[in-house]
Amino acid sequence: KINNIKKQKDNKNPFHRIDYMSAYALNSPFIYHYNGISLYSSIFDGDILKYYDKEMQINMPVDKNSTYRYLGNRANLEAMWDVQDRFRHPNDLNMPYGFKKVDTINNGSDKLIHSENTINYPATHITNKIFNKHDLKSPLDREQAMLQGVVLDDDSIKANTSFTQNKNLLSKAYQSTNNATWKDKTHLNVEKNNGGITLTLPKTLANQYKDMYVEMDVELLAPDIEHSIGVNEYAQNRNMLSYKYRRFVTPVTMRVKASDQLKIRLTKGHYRLSIKGIYGEDYHTLKQASKSLKPVTISQFRSGYTFTKPKGTSGYLVVPIAYANGMHARVNGHDVDVKQANGIMTAIPVKKNDTHIELSYTPPHFYILLILSVIGIISSIIFSRYLKRKNQLK
Repeated sequence: KINNIKKQKDNKNPFHRIDYMSAYALNSPFIYHYNGISLYSSIFDGDILKYYDKEMQINMPVDKNSTYRYLGNRANLEAMWDVQDRFRHPNDLNMPYGFKKVDTINNGSDKLIHSENTINYPATHITNKIFNKHDLKSPLDREQAMLQGVVLDDDSIKANTSFTQNKNLLSKAYQSTNNATWKDKTHLNVEKNNGGITLTLPKTLANQYKDMYVEMDVELLAPDIEHSIGVNEYAQNRNMLSYKYRRFVTPVTMRVKASDQLKIRLTKGHYRLSIKGIYGEDYHTLKQASKSLKPVTISQFRSGYTFTKPKGTSGYLVVPIAYANGMHARVNGHDVDVKQANGIMTAIPVKKNDTHIELSYTPPHFYILLILSVIGIISSIIFSRYLKRKNQLK
């Protein structure tokens, strides 16, 4: 099925991604040769770690080091990273907004649900909106700014568009406990599994949104056991406190379907817990950006990509691939600097009359290493001949 999707879509869009990970291999995209959203490695750029854990607070199903898996079932992130197809087991209750089931795949005793993204967002596009990263206070703020413009890593480039921050709905919520007791303002004793707290919002308020993002600082303090932390239909499985590959992240953001009751569900134990915010998402920004952004045509060559854009557009070409030192861009035959934008994405500045853009990659210090390698080979040949001649003279 994945091979069929690749054949159908990769020719039109080489950045198309599939949200799937084999139960047996975190590096499924490497093994099965498709663009995915899972990675198992401790040697990749630390910016990926910062993007997942700090900047976007992408909550993963398990808290393990060296793993990056999925995008928290967040529709905005799925759109930005060009995820068009998704595979999950039938008990999937947290499907991202905009995805629709199209097929059920039976493989022996295993069964997978194939869903497609119905929101046609042009992940590779031109935008002239620049946002200041310091104006963005929540993961949802960052998502919405990145959907419609660029958030640059370079502070010397000034913003040209203001951003209205999403309202924190926490002050509108009534908080109650469920099989749990507060010891003080930040410490909660959960007496039974799936106990915790319930945040109740006015129904008229909850009905304004499709999804909600719950941001919280939460950590099990005792006992030292495997445990689960969840909100409504979503949950993260966490390892024992003593597990040496445990990856503790705080705060965390969990996305769930909009509801007037947000139930924080915890395994029995003693916790540090502080709710930081509740943010509602109606997806107006995603839908508007899908209509207003200017897409480009993409073709792939041996060492990179070629983009063709309409003459009248200017600003930045946003490319949904991770930025790396060694990227080179040529616009209408002239070299331009490649920028890191929208967290870890790639952006190229373009002007109105520019139409042809090339993006390629050469590993840093490649030519120096090549020269040193050639010198090393020549030196070893000369030295071996010297030793041979010396032995012959003896």
